Amino acid sequence: MSRARRSLLLVVVGLSTLGCVVSTQAGPGREPVVPLPPEAPQSPAATARANEPLEVGARHILVAYRGAEHARPYVTRTREEAQALAEELRKRVLGGEDFAALAKESSDDAGSAAMGGDLGRFRREEMVPEFSDAAFAIQPGDVAKVVESAFGFHVIQRTE
Repeated sequence: MSRARRSLLLVVVGLSTLGCVVSTQAGPGREPVVPLPPEAPQSPAATARANEPLEVGARHILVAYRGAEHARPYVTRTREEAQALAEELRKRVLGGEDFAALAKESSDDAGSAAMGGDLGRFRREEMVPEFSDAAFAIQPGDVAKVVESAFGFHVIQRTE
């Protein structure tokens, strides 16, 4: 290979690594250029996230336990008791009880409890991953399985 052709090949390879489209057609007196490799397929999780909305609306009931992050001093229940209570509250919501009323009387999240657990609209990165994963995975009106985060157990209903 001549020095000029080798230099041209190095330029073409360099351009292709930068994402530039390079012709693969050989012309008179030219050698074929190596085509760009196909893009790697995305994982199912990446594809699913690409199709999800940027924001969702949700409400929740937080059931904290002693030692959970930001748990109020009056919270004395154990982790196991908190999980059992959260599961019971979820069953009551699924049984037709009013989510907002249950949040007002049972949620340990003082900020949202007074508003019936309403958190408004939020982006995935605004909440802890466990919470966001559950909220973004369900459809509006649905109630997620009970989710644990550092703050305790959450009963989550997607509103939009």
